[in-house]
Amino acid sequence: MKILRTPDERFEGLMDYPFAPHYTTIKTHDGSDLRIHHLDEGPTNGPLVLCMHGQPVWSYLYRHVIPHLTAAGLRVIAPDLVGYGKSDKPAAREDYSYERQVEWMGKWLEANNFSGITFFGQDWGGLVGLRLVANHPERFERVVISNTGLPYNPDVPAEVVKEIEDFRANQPTPSLIEMQKALSSMGSGEHPARKFAYWQKWCWETEDLPVGFMMSMMLQPPAKPVQALKFLLNKMGITSPLPTPLAKAYEAPFPDPSYKMGPRAMPSQVPTLPTSPSLEEQRKAWAFFESFDKPFLCAFADNDPVTRGGDAQFREKVPGTKGLPHTTIKGGGHFVQEGAPEQVAQVIVDLIRSTSYWYTSFRGPLSEAEIEQYMAYFQREGADATPERLANLHRFMQEDTGDDFVMVNVIDMYDQPLALAGVEATDSSDDVLNKYMQYMYPELLVRASHPVLFGDAAGSALDLMNAPGMHKWTRGAGMRYRSRRDMLEISTNPEFSGAHEFKIAAMAKTIAFPIDPWWQLGDPRLILGLILALIASTLSWWSTVRRQH
Repeated sequence: MKILRTPDERFEGLMDYPFAPHYTTIKTHDGSDLRIHHLDEGPTNGPLVLCMHGQPVWSYLYRHVIPHLTAAGLRVIAPDLVGYGKSDKPAAREDYSYERQVEWMGKWLEANNFSGITFFGQDWGGLVGLRLVANHPERFERVVISNTGLPYNPDVPAEVVKEIEDFRANQPTPSLIEMQKALSSMGSGEHPARKFAYWQKWCWETEDLPVGFMMSMMLQPPAKPVQALKFLLNKMGITSPLPTPLAKAYEAPFPDPSYKMGPRAMPSQVPTLPTSPSLEEQRKAWAFFESFDKPFLCAFADNDPVTRGGDAQFREKVPGTKGLPHTTIKGGGHFVQEGAPEQVAQVIVDLIRSTSYWYTSFRGPLSEAEIEQYMAYFQREGADATPERLANLHRFMQEDTGDDFVMVNVIDMYDQPLALAGVEATDSSDDVLNKYMQYMYPELLVRASHPVLFGDAAGSALDLMNAPGMHKWTRGAGMRYRSRRDMLEISTNPEFSGAHEFKIAAMAKTIAFPIDPWWQLGDPRLILGLILALIASTLSWWSTVRRQH
């Protein structure tokens, strides 16, 4: 099998694509080496999200989604399918099939040993990715799909099959305008395979597929006169007339038409008819998903004519869809990653947070880069950033294990709060401290952090050693934090700086130090374990009683 590789210089200077490449080499059916590219962004210990693109795009599609996911602490893996992006490109249309894409990406998945995956797929990314879930279920924890499907059509009427096959074999290649018109009218009542055949035939037979031109006209349509001019120039044989930066980025993987066999071939591999060679594998995949009970969320766009209503089949048949907040992506278009990247990212983040072990952080210790970032913030913004305090903060971060901890606080409140902006003349110190906590409690609770102890002092200190002036305290508290990272995220939020002033106005003095608890009686994980143990013990006892009688 002849394999092409896009030169690296084709990807230099692309708009909004600062990501480092990662490569994996697999073996094809004939023993050829095939190099597959992927992005790997975000904390290495963060929950893993696998984002797969479709046709005719590449991982560039996720450039605006990735920052939102990594900001939420997620690790993002975004591969380029074989034939796309920075991945190798077999040089013949016949080299590509649905089953080979599944096989190639399955080998890539195993070679990288990814697990605990939240999958997100759109377009062909869904067709290939859902098959990966079915073939490697132990590696996946949850699924999110948008504007995609798992086509299985064993019952298309024979006359429709004959009509489509005749159109594909004997009719002239449709024009770009004819193809677009057919796709935009999918869902109009006519069998969708008839309309989709225009896309299949146009891609298969168009030697120099205008990938960049199509994407820029779809995502960044210019004024009507400019559109007319560009379409005219394209009809005259200019593949990418007056290209925008976006058009150049989507055209970058293809130095000449010989590199475009993947985008040309793959639409014809969508199993729209019962004559598809993938029919049996699709049947097996659906049999798998009909018993798939892990979280499975649909987030289809409200304005994609190609996949409109495609979520219904999944929501009806897949047990894992039940009880989840399926979402409509507003105005996202077919490529929701371009049209609504924040919505896409939020859907993924929300599903992970709502179906994972929220109470425990799995992100690991702070990295050196994170420590440097936080230290720079405190040096720049900390009004009380003395060398001693900065040294203590630095040590606190360097000693991070990634586990939870409890911050023990002893507090002496002012009899009357300090006069600061936002403090009313009638406010007590308790009132002012509550203004501080109005910010803190929501930020704490969303991060599974909360008080474990809070109360007023029952008297002055009874035992002091080398601590002059520390006999008077008015209250004490213990605050559980899920991780040191969570505490730092709260304290460096810009909203915190204003709220922190209320703490200063309310407290005459305070001591706060972290402890690493061996266990906490109020820990919900402990309580859940005790409840489960009690249930198991009760069931065992009841079973014994029934056997005796």
